[in-house]
Amino acid sequence: MYGDGTIFYSDTRHTYIARYPAGRFGRIIEGQGLTEDKAKRNRDKALKRYLENPEGKSHNTVKTMLGKYYEWLEGGDRRQNTLTRKKDRLNRYLEPYMTTRISELDATACEAIKRATRKASKGDHGRLPNQVYSELHQFLDFCLKKRYIKYNPLDMVEKPKYISKARDANEQHITKRIAMGIWLLDYAGKHISTLSTEYGMVLAASLGLRAGEIRGLEWKAFEHLLDRDFENTTLTVSKMYDRDAATGKWHLVEWTKSNSKRWREISVPAEWAENFFNLYIWQQDHVFNRFHLPYDYDGICFMTDHGTPFREQTQLERWKTLKTKYSKTHEKTATIDSGMRLHDMRHVVASLLVMNGATIEEIRPILGHTDARTTEYYAHLASGFEKKTMAKLPALFEHGENMKGFLNAEWEKE
Repeated sequence: MYGDGTIFYSDTRHTYIARYPAGRFGRIIEGQGLTEDKAKRNRDKALKRYLENPEGKSHNTVKTMLGKYYEWLEGGDRRQNTLTRKKDRLNRYLEPYMTTRISELDATACEAIKRATRKASKGDHGRLPNQVYSELHQFLDFCLKKRYIKYNPLDMVEKPKYISKARDANEQHITKRIAMGIWLLDYAGKHISTLSTEYGMVLAASLGLRAGEIRGLEWKAFEHLLDRDFENTTLTVSKMYDRDAATGKWHLVEWTKSNSKRWREISVPAEWAENFFNLYIWQQDHVFNRFHLPYDYDGICFMTDHGTPFREQTQLERWKTLKTKYSKTHEKTATIDSGMRLHDMRHVVASLLVMNGATIEEIRPILGHTDARTTEYYAHLASGFEKKTMAKLPALFEHGENMKGFLNAEWEKE
């Protein structure tokens, strides 16, 4: 009826292939077989299926397509916690449509999902609607690329707006945030005997590390530190200490995120490299030896009295203790101060550098952003990752080799 089309033997597939060209039906129709006749019969069966259902794979349900999408995600480079949470959200909000054909998931259904996320979130501009919108868009884009649908219906739905409270506070009070960050680092540095861990946490945060990265920081990540080659000390950031969303267990994991590098190397300012070295020696001599812990250069930088890395709650408590010291001497801004997170020290670092001449491209590798748009957040503060860029930090924080004098004084007492 439609002619013989093309029939040939494929050396790579080791089979005959009978094919109608794309120009005849709008897409290639083909069949395979060990003989030419078998290939032609399978091609005609494929043609019949296509004529009965021009959308090809559109008979697949949302549930079936989610399974294929998850399988594709699992084969990627995403962190397991990220995958678990993404699956939970998509399953929750697509649950009413699981038996619906993927081709019938239209803009009306997407608007209903958007309303459901808004109802479940904190206000119209909460994070959840924006998050689910992005994840649903990625899922539907997957279906589009695989030709299970002809268009992405979410393109006809306006993306929910979202600005986090933390980011909003940082933008409004960046001057106060910077002043607070400088004060906290200086205060902890002057009280090493009681705040050595807090000091180390804030100093690490002042290099642009995330809270989870600080929890998972290992001494061996510092290159040339034990050699006392402080001018060339670098820090490789590649791990974080986090809770597994599926099992609830805490463990060290490789850092991965869609807008972040898997690892990054940071040049540590010479003054701060010496502070880290002295902090390591101080903690060995005065902190962890009290608990007879196996504390060495292969260990975690910040541990509990039981020899385990800080969990998120422990870290929050240490940070809150330090913030309380600040709030008592800055009563006028106490409300603003109380909302500052350890993570916000990253914003202090980036803001200080940008306000003092560093470019967006210079600070992007320091923060670990792969997408320049993520770092553009700091562009309004501006009037390759270079060693001289990081070397500005001690002076900007007005915080140099403070531990040297302290340790000398303490060791003289002994």
